[in-house]
Amino acid sequence: MHLFAVLALAVQAGAADPSLTAPPELRSQCRCKPSESGERITIRGFAIDGEIRVAENGRDPLPRQATVFRVLSAHGVEAQTPFKVWHMTAPDRCGVMFDYGKLYVVALRKSGEEYETDQCLMRSAAPKEGE
Repeated sequence: MHLFAVLALAVQAGAADPSLTAPPELRSQCRCKPSESGERITIRGFAIDGEIRVAENGRDPLPRQATVFRVLSAHGVEAQTPFKVWHMTAPDRCGVMFDYGKLYVVALRKSGEEYETDQCLMRSAAPKEGE
């Protein structure tokens, strides 16, 4: 019994590693367009909440949702906590999903007054081999 508890703690300790900056699961259905030139905008922070929008029927989620981050650092933007990032959720529309409590580096583009991301931008934020 004690061995199981120690093993469970070791697994949990590994999951709490602050180096969990990998992007959310990226799916191959997404076709990335050539990136637009411009200053790279990124935030590093924990996914802490979400804003779920539903269709007029009150049941079906809309394809564009927001994840709220507790920002630890930012590049190219003055980001304060809470910081809302809009994204599609459907894989065939280059959507991404974030797990609450995990640390991410999120690449962004400004769209009007909002910031958004997608699989293509998240691939650009993924740590490269050897980093």
